Amino acid sequence: MRPSSSKRFPAAGRFFAANLPVSASLPVSANLDASLNSSLASRRSLIKASLLAGAGLGLGACAKLPSSGPVRVADHDVRQADLVLQYAQGPVKGASPTQIVEGFLLACAAGYSDEFATARSFLLGQAASSWRPDTQVWIYDSAGNARVSDASDGSLNVSAPALATLDAKGIYSVAFGGANHELTLSLATDGAGQWRIAALPDGVLLSATSFQNAFVAQNLYFFNRTRTSLVPDRRWVLRRRLTTHVVSALLTGPAPWLNQTLSSAIPDGVTLGGAGVEVSQAVATVDLSSEVANASANDKQAIVRQLATTLGQLGSVNQVIVNCGSTVIGSSATIRQGHRSPGAVVASSAAGLVRLEGNNTKVLLDAGALGEGINGVAVADANTVYLQRNNALERLSVSTKTLTQVNGDTDLGAVCADNLGWVWLCQGANVLAYSTQGVRYTLAVPSNLPIAAFNVASDGYRLAYAVAVGESMRVSVCAVVRDDKGVPTGLGEAYSIYQTDVAALSWVDEVTVAVLAKANTAGVAQLAYAPVGGMVTDMTQVTNAERLVSGKHGGQVSVLTDQGQLMVSSGATWVPSYSGLKAATYSRV
Repeated sequence: MRPSSSKRFPAAGRFFAANLPVSASLPVSANLDASLNSSLASRRSLIKASLLAGAGLGLGACAKLPSSGPVRVADHDVRQADLVLQYAQGPVKGASPTQIVEGFLLACAAGYSDEFATARSFLLGQAASSWRPDTQVWIYDSAGNARVSDASDGSLNVSAPALATLDAKGIYSVAFGGANHELTLSLATDGAGQWRIAALPDGVLLSATSFQNAFVAQNLYFFNRTRTSLVPDRRWVLRRRLTTHVVSALLTGPAPWLNQTLSSAIPDGVTLGGAGVEVSQAVATVDLSSEVANASANDKQAIVRQLATTLGQLGSVNQVIVNCGSTVIGSSATIRQGHRSPGAVVASSAAGLVRLEGNNTKVLLDAGALGEGINGVAVADANTVYLQRNNALERLSVSTKTLTQVNGDTDLGAVCADNLGWVWLCQGANVLAYSTQGVRYTLAVPSNLPIAAFNVASDGYRLAYAVAVGESMRVSVCAVVRDDKGVPTGLGEAYSIYQTDVAALSWVDEVTVAVLAKANTAGVAQLAYAPVGGMVTDMTQVTNAERLVSGKHGGQVSVLTDQGQLMVSSGATWVPSYSGLKAATYSRV
């Protein structure tokens, strides 16, 4: 049907973020989430895998999902219990332009349940066939309003408080500064005189609630340079046909901010083969395209390990078989990434430097030899402990009880360690990495701003840090670039995850950073969990916290109070652990 030339709104613009006032020139529902609750019939249920085959759109631009072939039961969704199916109504006869746009937004929220068939019914001609909703998602705060109003050129504008964006690879980017998502749409009448959307940008505008109904965060695993370890890269993928979308996202390679330090064993250009991903009796069979056939035996082994580790987090998959057509590349049991104990506590106390585990106390160095002024502890290995004494960094050989000063500079920040034997501290805009031999390497953070707080991930390949941005602080992560010998040579680009007035940082697990905000005048501070690529969760408040104590494995965080009490988080409460401590860390050696 051809649009009427007499009834047309101007051409569509693009999404952009700006601090713009929300117009209310066209009265619409105050909150699209509320409309969604009343207009969409949502239900939770277990769905047969055969009903889900072919439903949902892929995120990866490089990894094509199969679009033809025989019907089969495949890709059982391991999280169907969390799946929300949403249904929306198509255009109503005689609807105004505003009602068409509102109906379209509701249909977009339901689009992952019907492959956007209802949403496309609001579009006209070329727009209906060319619109690509899978290119990106603009996520707005469910506590705010998405409003439709007249744009300055007479078209219709949709404005919503920006929370984040999601790109075609599933990479989640937080929006800062109170920005809005702005979408401009042009409308025209069809041959029957009904208003339809004639032009619009690719992508989908979703509330945080609708986004979480459709997507779930998963860890993709990529190798370090020497393929000695796998490091997580957090992405958001569609809940429907979950295993297929996880594998498809993995095929796109690491996120840009990790490109300098991580790589995939899967060759560039590899896509899912015709058989895609099939899951039967806890065995996931992954069919890859012909490019993997010529891979070396070591590369094939690495491909299987990478897929097994990535799919191992899904819970219902116990084995992974990788095929290239009829050729078996390899198979492996999945590798679970469960929480591990943070280990023993190593701390300075009145007794000296002690190792605390349960009711057992071992004195590593007595108080007389240790001396005063210890305000930081980091364990490099079973025989090497680094001590921060005022502004000096010292290395303790546990076996010989020998203390050696390795750095006497000023303005040294808190000390921490990774699991590779390296110890880290910050100075100004730099982080300083020390080998177990005491050799120092200086690395500048991307912002080149003074570091207020930092902490290195246990894998040693990612660094979280906070720097002042305006009147607040921005928490970012960056990759630690290492050479073939594992020596840190630089830091990658910043990937910002949170903004607040930061007092301390600590990794809680392999993809989450605990952020302790500065305390108020009553000594109460807010603790938040900031996932690397996800929505921040306010966990609890804590009183008289002096510093966070790095555990990095157990999925919980501890604080050391100004009274020397080590407190461990348990939900919204804090449980006392050890007392009489001056500085402390967790150690798995």
